[in-house]
Amino acid sequence: MRKIMSQEEIARKREKNNRIIVIILGLIMLLSSAGYFATDYSSNKSSKIIYNSIEFKQDSNGYWNFETKEGNFKTFYNPEQTQTIKLEITSSILNLTEKNLYIDVGNRESYSSEIVNEISNNLKGLVSKISPACVDASCQENYAIKNCSEDNIIRFNLVSENSSSQVLAKENCVVLNYRNNESAMVADAFLFRMLGLQ
Repeated sequence: MRKIMSQEEIARKREKNNRIIVIILGLIMLLSSAGYFATDYSSNKSSKIIYNSIEFKQDSNGYWNFETKEGNFKTFYNPEQTQTIKLEITSSILNLTEKNLYIDVGNRESYSSEIVNEISNNLKGLVSKISPACVDASCQENYAIKNCSEDNIIRFNLVSENSSSQVLAKENCVVLNYRNNESAMVADAFLFRMLGLQ
C-alpha cells in the first residue's frame, strides 16, 4: 500500500527529481562538448604535415590536399606514407607538360579505376590530353595502339605479395608495379616524383 502524500510533499519530490534530471543532462552536455572538442583538436593536430616546404592538409574525406607551383592536387596518401615505394624514375612533370599521356587499359586485371582516377584527376590540367590506349595488338579494347619508344604511356602491373611495389621507367613508359591494396599508394608515389617532391 502506498503512503498518501500531501501536495507539499509531492511538490518537493517533483522538484528534487527535476534537479537530478537537470544535473544529469547538464553533465551529459558538458562531457559531450568536451569530447567533441578533444576529438576535433586531436584530428586537426594530425591532419596537417609539412613535407619539402609544402603543406599537406587532410580533408574530412581522408584525402590529402596540397598546392605546388603546378597547381592544386588531391591524393589518398601524403609523401611520408609513400616513402617505402621504390621509385626508379627520374622524370618530372616538365617531361609531360603540354604532351599527350596515354593510360594502358589493355589488361583489365592489371589496373583498377582507383589508380587511373588518382593519376588522371591530378595530371589532367598539366598534360595536353589523357587518353586510354593499348600497348600491344592483343588488346581486347578498341583503343589506339601506342608504343613506349614514341608515346608517353602509364602501364599498370599487379604483382604478387612476395614482390615489392615500385615505379619503373622503360623508354617513355612508366610502369606502376603494385601489390594488392597498394595501387593508390604507388600512384601517389609516382605523382610525388613527377612533381619533384620525392
